[in-house]
Amino acid sequence: MVILAKNARIGSEERLQHVIAELDSMYWDIVLFSETRAPSASIVVSGGHTLHTSGKNHDATGVGILIHARHSGKKVAVNISDRVMYVDVELHGKACRAIAAYLPHAGFPAMFADEVYEQLSSCCRTARICIVGGDFQTELHEPVRGAALVEFAARARLKFCNSSGEWSFRSNLGRLRLIDYILIGSRITCETSGSTDDFHLGSDHRAMFANIVFNVTENTENPERGETVNGLP
Repeated sequence: MVILAKNARIGSEERLQHVIAELDSMYWDIVLFSETRAPSASIVVSGGHTLHTSGKNHDATGVGILIHARHSGKKVAVNISDRVMYVDVELHGKACRAIAAYLPHAGFPAMFADEVYEQLSSCCRTARICIVGGDFQTELHEPVRGAALVEFAARARLKFCNSSGEWSFRSNLGRLRLIDYILIGSRITCETSGSTDDFHLGSDHRAMFANIVFNVTENTENPERGETVNGLP
């Protein structure tokens, strides 16, 4: 199963057409969007894929989750804020929670990032199987913001699919940084990960991908998280 994380503005019909056109030649299951600049909505786009977004009109935030049409079962979308949302969806017989995140940049006080991490932690606490992706606005080695991301991952018992060897953002000065990540829980194994330019959309962020599989052995008597995921079995 292929998860993509992409910082991209998708707040218009034209932009959505570009999204579907670029994804058409790729194999994918879920795309976790950040900085969408799109208002909250749940729509079916070309190809029968389902797009859920959380955000405000004309605001420089917003997150979104695009789910491939092959996953046609029950979905429950929950908008936490214009920076965090999740969708509970059944993937290959597993009840999963896909979470999209967009952290504030360094110009915001630390308390804003702390609030987003608390929202993310709350989402993870009530899910058995978590997949988190987005623009976290920091490299892992940075002493304050990077440490906060590492601490969140440890607290939520998540592991990074991509933590080194790639870059995801090119600044105006040409500096290459890895600030977009995909994180997964212990019930999932990441087989391969990296970045791709095939899903570009004219953005200064590269799309990150993770090819994941669910672990065969699972201790159902002692789940990591809550017993149910918004009514999904």
